[in-house]
Amino acid sequence: MALNILGVTVMMFFYLLVLAIGIWASVKSKREAKKGQGDKTEMALLGNRGINLVVGIFTMTGKSTHV
Repeated sequence: MALNILGVTVMMFFYLLVLAIGIWASVKSKREAKKGQGDKTEMALLGNRGINLVVGIFTMTGKSTHV
């Protein structure tokens, strides 16, 4: 069984790219959380964005009817 050097290289590049994007996103989200107004739960669920009252009511109503 021969080792495909090009295939291994491309796979290593792909996984390193995914790792770099994950680290970048983590640093960016922590930076945004520090300057945001909401708590950690709001940051995780809403991405530090607010939802208006009507959307919140429809979300709660939809959740309670799915039993």
